[in-house]
Amino acid sequence: MGIIYVTDGLRSPETEMGRLLMGAGFLLAAPQAFFSPISFANPDLKFIKVSPVDWLGMAGVLLLVSGLVVRWL
Repeated sequence: MGIIYVTDGLRSPETEMGRLLMGAGFLLAAPQAFFSPISFANPDLKFIKVSPVDWLGMAGVLLLVSGLVVRWL
């Protein structure tokens, strides 16, 4: 999804800025889903350590939300 949105956004960046942001968000969030998925078997979430991959995932979610906002405006 990320590569598709980035290529669509690069075709015409002035009109497709939302797609470009969403593509970058998908690409940043994908490693977090692979390297550190949430374990639903362990309900105690207060001792979870934050890794650099988690920060990439959070930045990806922020880019996804900003891309949606730009597309709707």
